Amino acid sequence: MSQDLSELKSVRRKAEKMVKGEHHWARLIKKYCNAITVTKEMVEAMIKSITLYADNSISIEFLYVDEFEKIVDACRKLKEEAA
Repeated sequence: MSQDLSELKSVRRKAEKMVKGEHHWARLIKKYCNAITVTKEMVEAMIKSITLYADNSISIEFLYVDEFEKIVDACRKLKEEAA
């Protein structure tokens, strides 16, 4: 039972961290949803990196997307375990 409790506490800590990232992302979206132009503040708040390629394509890596994906994966795993 103590091992199960330890595992549950670990899952809880991970979930709390992921939720914190999700809430941060939601606040940013709410703050900037009516923006007409992209500002430096918006870029610094939401974007991890921007890569420009030789073929003129662009890749944008957003902050906090990983946390959202982890929450979805954790929920999927919990549903599978409950089934």
